[in-house]
Amino acid sequence: MKLDFLVIGSQKAGTSSIYQLLKQHKSVYLPRKKELKYFFHTSEFTKGESYYHSYFQDAREDQIKGEASPGYIAHPESAKRIFDYNPKIKLILTIRNPIDRAYSQYWHKRRNLNVSESFDFFISRDLDHHLYEQGSNGLFSRGLYIEYIEQYLEYFSRDQLLILDFDELKASPSRFFKRVTDFLNITELENHLFENTLHNKSLYYDNPFYKFFFKQPQFLKFCPKLFRSALFYGRKVSFNYQPIDPSAKQILMEFYKPYNRRLADFLGADLSHWETE
Repeated sequence: MKLDFLVIGSQKAGTSSIYQLLKQHKSVYLPRKKELKYFFHTSEFTKGESYYHSYFQDAREDQIKGEASPGYIAHPESAKRIFDYNPKIKLILTIRNPIDRAYSQYWHKRRNLNVSESFDFFISRDLDHHLYEQGSNGLFSRGLYIEYIEQYLEYFSRDQLLILDFDELKASPSRFFKRVTDFLNITELENHLFENTLHNKSLYYDNPFYKFFFKQPQFLKFCPKLFRSALFYGRKVSFNYQPIDPSAKQILMEFYKPYNRRLADFLGADLSHWETE
């Protein structure tokens, strides 16, 4: 048994929506756990294929099998590992304005009480042209999409890779998912499934202890990581994080410009709005 497809990325760019909707398709089997990270974490990869395939033991013979681990796109060894596993596998990649993607990831880390510094701090510390390295936060390196695409194309043919724009998911979920189902050669999803399409919405815990550290993260250094999970209780409520600072946005626009233009040339697409939004 080999998997038929993987959603390889990108983080904070719609992979949860793809996972949740494909899980409802009768011809598709996805495991209950979204991110298996088998080709990402060496500790998982060395457990072997039998371990990996145990997540799919309930799949029917007539179902195609896949999983979604958005870290795969950026990991330096994932492309070769996946190719060695199944050179004919289909790969789905989502892209998003890399500034919005980075800012969304930052606030995701804030919601999980994992960072105590400002977004500007990470720009001053981490903004360089190095590709993602395991163990780093990857706020900015994960947005260098064309670099990772070129690495994957060293192993896979272009027609094995479906590249989807997060903007299309927001603008036309039905068209977005028709591209997915056509690529996987399965029937289209039913229209009613597109209601409330975007998953992984911004939520935080509505209790005073959590909100204190969420709103004043500088005090997290006094709260050991071991105890932070105890703050995750009560109902979750939606929130809108504050807009990115214009000066930070300008710095990031200049940083990503050459990568975005290479990506636009590769896709034959107009991504100029990424430089003006």
